[in-house]
Amino acid sequence: LVQGMDVLLQNGKIAAIGSRGSLSQPADSARLNIDGKYLVPGYLDMHAHTLQWPNPAPDLGLMLANGITGFRAMAGSPEWLAERKNGAVLSLAEAPELLIMPGSVLVRQNTSTPERARAEVRSQHAMGADFIKVVDTTPAEYLAALDESTRLGLPFVGHLPASLSVAEAAANGMRAIEHLGPNDSIVLSCSSDEAALRKALAEAGYQGPPVLPDFVFNLIK
Repeated sequence: LVQGMDVLLQNGKIAAIGSRGSLSQPADSARLNIDGKYLVPGYLDMHAHTLQWPNPAPDLGLMLANGITGFRAMAGSPEWLAERKNGAVLSLAEAPELLIMPGSVLVRQNTSTPERARAEVRSQHAMGADFIKVVDTTPAEYLAALDESTRLGLPFVGHLPASLSVAEAAANGMRAIEHLGPNDSIVLSCSSDEAALRKALAEAGYQGPPVLPDFVFNLIK
């Protein structure tokens, strides 16, 4: 906590910070006295799915009202990436800044082979994606997409297949594991039987996407 400070804002950004009376105030600027209150930086929501709602405006307004001035979108699309290039996405006057976003999340439908996984990463890179988000792929497609992302300098984040260890993913360049995995992927790394458990999961084959409880499904319909 620092007291007795002046903060100069220009064009919506902090231009300078100094002790009280030390900053030159532009002639056409307004002065706001907030003695007895706190001034904090804007908060960043680094895992938001707001853009996926049919009408994101209420959620974006709520984020801003609670001090969130920027967010990382965790799912994108070719259309959103194209709109962002044209300056059309999130053109609302009162909304947090869209900091970074991926293209379409990687799932088995768009990464059915290692070659297709690499092609999808290259396509998203060409469209201007800031990072690659993976949700549900086989280990072979996952590692192919991760390798291609690393080659192109794109951060690779998201879910981790339970048959792959955290150490292996990190060693190959994965930048962030969301939701602690999810499911078993990180928990298994705490087990003394990790290798055997991951082998059993790999041999069991694909069990399908996780089944959501009814109350969760109702929330996202």
